[in-house]
Amino acid sequence: MLFAFVLFSICNVCSQGTEIDSLKNLLKKQGKDSTRVNLNYQLSTAYRNEPDSSLEYIHKGIDLSTYLKLDKKEHQGLNLLAMYWFDRGNTKKSMEVITIALDFIDKASDLEKTKTLDNYGLILHSLSRHDEAAEAHLKALAVSEKNGNSYRAVVSLSNLGNIYRYLDEKNKALEFYNKALAISLKNNYKNYIANSYGNLGIVYRANNEPEKALEVYKKSIEMHREMGEKFHVAIGLMNLGILYESLEKYEDAKKCQLESKKISSQIKDDIGVVLTLNNLAVLEAKTNQYKKAISLLDSAKARAEKIDYKDAYKHIYLAYAETYSRMGNYKAAYENRTYFEKWKDSISNENYLKNISELEAKYETEKKEKEIATLSEQKLKNETLIKEQRQQVKWLGATAMGVVAMSVLVFLLFKQRTKNKRQNELIDAISETQNMERKRIAQDLHDSIGGSLALIKNKLEVASDKENISKQDLLGTIETVSKTSDKVRCISHNLMPSELIKFGLVSGIQSILDQIDKDHINAQLYAHNMEQRIDPTKEIQLYRITQEVIQNVLKHAQAKNLTIYLNKYAKHVSLMLEDDGKGYDHASNGGMGISNIKNRIEQLKGTLDIDSSQGRGTTFNIQIPV
Repeated sequence: MLFAFVLFSICNVCSQGTEIDSLKNLLKKQGKDSTRVNLNYQLSTAYRNEPDSSLEYIHKGIDLSTYLKLDKKEHQGLNLLAMYWFDRGNTKKSMEVITIALDFIDKASDLEKTKTLDNYGLILHSLSRHDEAAEAHLKALAVSEKNGNSYRAVVSLSNLGNIYRYLDEKNKALEFYNKALAISLKNNYKNYIANSYGNLGIVYRANNEPEKALEVYKKSIEMHREMGEKFHVAIGLMNLGILYESLEKYEDAKKCQLESKKISSQIKDDIGVVLTLNNLAVLEAKTNQYKKAISLLDSAKARAEKIDYKDAYKHIYLAYAETYSRMGNYKAAYENRTYFEKWKDSISNENYLKNISELEAKYETEKKEKEIATLSEQKLKNETLIKEQRQQVKWLGATAMGVVAMSVLVFLLFKQRTKNKRQNELIDAISETQNMERKRIAQDLHDSIGGSLALIKNKLEVASDKENISKQDLLGTIETVSKTSDKVRCISHNLMPSELIKFGLVSGIQSILDQIDKDHINAQLYAHNMEQRIDPTKEIQLYRITQEVIQNVLKHAQAKNLTIYLNKYAKHVSLMLEDDGKGYDHASNGGMGISNIKNRIEQLKGTLDIDSSQGRGTTFNIQIPV
């Protein structure tokens, strides 16, 4: 069984080439204001086929909007960042970012609200949380319809169609896809016309209408190629390959899957790579190339596990089972078939459809209630009908709330079990960090104080043997005692700096930067909304984390500039440290410094995101709840 993929509605079309040069020229002339933030975001979208450059401009836009206290612009950047990680197949990071965006969604514009809700729905759907995803898309659709934003309505309609198609409700999917296509054709939304064609092709293929599917697939791919949308071209080729496979045109199918995989690799779309590896394995098995098929499935499974792409497991295990069955290895075929059934049964389509239908009914009844209210204002006299429909709204609302309450209860029980396990692991990590801290203090005392005290003792013993102690000997001993006292004071300051205790985290970090040789590195601190102090324990831990990162930069980064951003929000503190040094491969780095930083952040129940690569500097992005 080959794995089809729908064209999720997340793209933002922007020309490249000369457009990028033009935006860069404007950026050079622009001061630090909201226009500069917009230019950074436009460049991130223009660079959508060059992931590293795209990420760089997203971070620049977010950092500047945070510095300028532009909440709406910061929210816009978080949406871009969430979808950047989603496109790369990193659902964990995309969920972390979109959760932050949801925390202050009330400060966002209506346009960004719909984007946040739709993006949240996409991430939930990829995590197989389909009823929650549908709820998010329905909320986004309601906001778009309220504000007359037909473009964003198309996005939500397309995504709802994708969920119904995934749950094998083909007629319902066609209903949403055709609504999206009709609005797109009316308003000439080229990117969503192309998306809708691709999505309709999947349904036509499933309904055994290959000629219709082939026609709309080719239209979709051609339009996306013209717009430079590599992500959607890759998806279109993948689905066209599946159609050719169903028609037993295996060479054409392989050609499409290989080109799709190549494009997905170029744009670092790990999910796309997993899907094409699975599809290529099925094709190899059907042409009796069993060793190649198993090797491809091994690669697909390893990548799916790496990015926690659960939705792929059932398709991969089914492909394993069918391949081993063709090979005559019925034991392995049975084992993998069992795994397939386990993953298939772990997601009950029937339950999801029930929940989604109830949510859709709630949305429709709320919409109906508003229509009734409007008619009432126009002196509609049929009060009995209005009361009946309002009663239906209440009944459906209560039913939906009951379903949500049960879902929340099950989720909380599962979350508590996971939390207990993680807490035990964290206790071990805290103990290890404390032991390392004790060893460091002991080493400091031994190296700095122990030697000095031994020297003082030796001088006093020599002096006690003399009949007359010279003034010079006495002054030398006093000087040694004074230096030892200074070392004790220095160690004490490092353990608990007075600036931190008296004046708070901003002063504490600034005191670290004041001690750095300005000729060696230019270090700057930008703080926002830190007038009110946070919990002392968290201040100390954040101070230690900053110390560790700065030490790493000074020792290893060979950087010329270090910038620190410290911002407090309603529910969390954000600490970002960014250098322009040589960078490093943090995936293979196991240094004790990084380990200590991670342990401290875990103690605070925070998150750490390290963005680094050779020659591009390093960014530590730390979020701590308050």
